[in-house]
Amino acid sequence: MAIEGTKVFGYVKSRPLAGFDDVMAVRAFLSATYLKIGTGLNWEIRRWEGQFWHDDSGRLEHTSPERFAKVQIWESRPGHIVGVVTPEDGGDAHLQIDSDYRDLEPDMLAWAEQHLARSDDGFRTLVTFCLDGDRVRARVLRQRGYILAPTRSVQRWRDLAVLPTAVGTAQSATIRGLQRADRADIERLTGLINAAFGHSFATSAVANFTTSPSYATELQIVAELDGELISHVGITIDDATKLAIVEPVCTRPDAIGQGLATTVLAEGLRRAAERGAARAVVGTGVANPSNHVYAKLGFDHVEVVQTWNKTWTDTDNTTE
Repeated sequence: MAIEGTKVFGYVKSRPLAGFDDVMAVRAFLSATYLKIGTGLNWEIRRWEGQFWHDDSGRLEHTSPERFAKVQIWESRPGHIVGVVTPEDGGDAHLQIDSDYRDLEPDMLAWAEQHLARSDDGFRTLVTFCLDGDRVRARVLRQRGYILAPTRSVQRWRDLAVLPTAVGTAQSATIRGLQRADRADIERLTGLINAAFGHSFATSAVANFTTSPSYATELQIVAELDGELISHVGITIDDATKLAIVEPVCTRPDAIGQGLATTVLAEGLRRAAERGAARAVVGTGVANPSNHVYAKLGFDHVEVVQTWNKTWTDTDNTTE
């Protein structure tokens, strides 16, 4: 029996995400394809886990059916995922693809245009992404009416065979791992993240992420001074690919420029290498001041991610 909502594309079928087993299956798919197709094209596992564990609503089992319905899976046979489309901020579509199935991308974009576009005053808009130099994706986007936007982000990575040289600790801050079982530590970390990024996360959202599959307390490094957390680097290791994912990197605004992020990140890379990671990756904006920290610590391989926009009306036929 066909799954409700199934669409046939040749011998490939698509269907909505259906629950915990699917979430973990997509996680395995991303792990298997991340390095295969290019560092910045597919999500890494931490970014995927963040969609379901970093949330005020609680654990994954409390995720609404509407949230699952916004993610579509393409399978070449039952249980064998070859593509996924997921939103992140609303009005956007992130294509995760096996490089052997890139002919699915027009179909994936068509689904996203129908289900994920933002509507406003009779117009619909959708944002999506493409690696700089990816002629396959860029050609499909132009054919479907997308326009290249000036916004860029970067994925930076480095091998961990040789670690960065030791750096001094600014002031007398203590560098340590986060204490997951200590509610006060989670509250202090939430305050630091909110201050650094201008967010308004509840402590429960940060606490929920500590229950995600890849979370390791010893890889959540913080700098503490006078009982306050003033800098933080989180690292997630994908054991299957030996990839260390660096996210987030933040310092309290009044402590920027003291070398704290460099010190904490260097310690995180050392711990990641001890855990068997062979490569570290971090994402940021092209003009973000944090790039000087990453360059200083050897993140010299850079992949640029482009932003593409499409705007149309319900009467347009460009999405067909």
